[in-house]
Amino acid sequence: MFTCPEMSQQTEISAYDLKAAEIFRFILEDGEPKTSYDLIFKKNLPTATVHRHLKRMMDNQEIIVYGGEKHLRGKKPYGPTFYGLISYYDVDKEYAKNIENYFELWMKNEVFRTALQELGFNETKMQNHLEECKKLFRTWIEFCAKCEATYDKLVENPYNLPYEEQQLIGGMLLGNDKKANQANQELYAFSKPYRKAIDAVIQQIITRHEEMKKNSKKLMKKWE
Repeated sequence: MFTCPEMSQQTEISAYDLKAAEIFRFILEDGEPKTSYDLIFKKNLPTATVHRHLKRMMDNQEIIVYGGEKHLRGKKPYGPTFYGLISYYDVDKEYAKNIENYFELWMKNEVFRTALQELGFNETKMQNHLEECKKLFRTWIEFCAKCEATYDKLVENPYNLPYEEQQLIGGMLLGNDKKANQANQELYAFSKPYRKAIDAVIQQIITRHEEMKKNSKKLMKKWE
């Protein structure tokens, strides 16, 4: 559910993306998945606009259908993905300031709760340390959004690397940002899946480095 297909290279927020952010916020607002019917008739949004944005948001994995695909036309319930939550953080200030509230609302949804557990927000943590979990969720979204923005500014084609490596590089580029470093350390300590992903990427880098040293020995002797 919380896979992240790619990063956006966008530097200016278009009217199209502002409307997408508004729809995303409507989907989030009460912790219940929304159908196209809800958005068209309860929010008075144009039919073509809703369908166009929902399709793009589905293609970008910013939202998914909650509860499977077997639903009547116009009755598929859409809910957020982790990538969607990151993607709209810098687009919609109204959504961004309410992240903790959305966490508490959506953690009651079975699909979203399962995805949270995959990130390291287990039942014990959410039951016994709810306020800390809400703050960490904001830290996670904010940090990932910042890594994306930093990485995108310097890379012409960011889609060549796996998402985890993009995040790691973005985090490394934020090396002088004390707040970002603290956030990264908090997430690393809190989440076993996050820690495992970071360790795996670091190990890949170490392996590549060892291979480079091994394959360069003959050339090194030539030039020394």
